Amino acid sequence: MDAGSSTQQPQNLLLGIAQYILCQLCPEQAPDLKVMEDHFLRAHVNKEKRNCEACPSEDQPDLIQHMRRHTNR
Repeated sequence: MDAGSSTQQPQNLLLGIAQYILCQLCPEQAPDLKVMEDHFLRAHVNKEKRNCEACPSEDQPDLIQHMRRHTNR
């Protein structure tokens, strides 16, 4: 057995651990931020009022920026 084969490079240690983004408002998972943005706009935005259904009393002129507050991105 090669001594180098049992030691992983630091950048490979996290590979595969966080391969999806969790929606903070429902159980939905997305493989990347763009897919999560699409999900958020489709599932959590009141289309008539153009605001977030999770916090409808807030003014949200930029819904994508607002969504990032929910996802901490």
